[in-house]
Amino acid sequence: MLYNVTRYGNSKSGFRHVVVSLGEGDHFIPLLRELDIEVVELRVRKSPIKTLREFNRIVRNSNVICSWSYHSNLLTIWPKFLYRPRLVWIINHQDTARKTNKLTTWLIMKMCATLSRSVDSIAYNGAAALKSHSHLGYRAREESVVPNGCDTKLYSPAAASRNYLNEVIGERLEGALTILSAARWHPIKDHATFIQAFAKVKRKSNERVVAVLCGPGVDDENVQLVDSLEGEDLEIGKDVFLLGSRNDLPQLMAICSLFVLHSKAEAFPNVLVQAMSSGAKIVSTDVGIVSELTNGAINPVPPNDPYALAREMLDQLNSLKPQRDLLGRDLRQIITDDYSITSVVSLYEKSIFGDAAE
Repeated sequence: MLYNVTRYGNSKSGFRHVVVSLGEGDHFIPLLRELDIEVVELRVRKSPIKTLREFNRIVRNSNVICSWSYHSNLLTIWPKFLYRPRLVWIINHQDTARKTNKLTTWLIMKMCATLSRSVDSIAYNGAAALKSHSHLGYRAREESVVPNGCDTKLYSPAAASRNYLNEVIGERLEGALTILSAARWHPIKDHATFIQAFAKVKRKSNERVVAVLCGPGVDDENVQLVDSLEGEDLEIGKDVFLLGSRNDLPQLMAICSLFVLHSKAEAFPNVLVQAMSSGAKIVSTDVGIVSELTNGAINPVPPNDPYALAREMLDQLNSLKPQRDLLGRDLRQIITDDYSITSVVSLYEKSIFGDAAE
């Protein structure tokens, strides 16, 4: 959403965006620079002292500091005390349990809860995220729930032709049903459950079914992923196609037979909004606001249950094509009505800039 706020923002308050990246090789850095947004890449692990000096140089004259992760939330506290800018945290994470988070992340999360009373505004991207963080002790001066939005022109059923996937993978898949998974490699995304479920679907389906997986770390160099596929007798390049990081999600979503969200936990799954906007047929675990978002159009299944996930995938694939097309249209209508990018970005601007966004 940071990229969307800078790209689609309508604020006339005269603010100039400067984006500070604390990681490496982020997909959005070149896209931000194409918008003439200044991006400063800092290397915290390699040069912590140099990073702090450069960060101080950037924030000392800032009117607003907006942070988008727990680690950066912690980093923004001291300039708040020193320079008194408006401080805003954006929280996209729902799961605050110790057992499902890295120890360092959880400790920083707890520290931020104590420090949150100094924050001017926190925007959560789901009611579940607000509730879980409130239980942890988060208390800002202003708190709001702001959903993710989607560019419905970019993510549309007309984004690609049916031959597009053949060109991407270099193989003709005429007649095959394609199941798309788009998620980075991380335990919370639970690729293991998806792989087990897909193996069951493949064995029971009367038609050829292939899985297309994409996302950072989802490629044939991932030993754990490859071992999981081999353990289910799934052949890479025949049953499963691993595409890694992609810039063509709108096209892949527009042509898949079924999109599957298989996470153990989410607050507001942006990728599901994009798939719905693309007119894709959906199967999802019951996480975050999925039930509210889909408004009864689908039957979310319990997380971490490959049997339930496989049953729902088979039910959707076995439904008649007119029924699947109708479901896709209904899901897209939900997004165009309630989650258009311009309306959602205006809510983010209100949280970030406060009265200056008016």
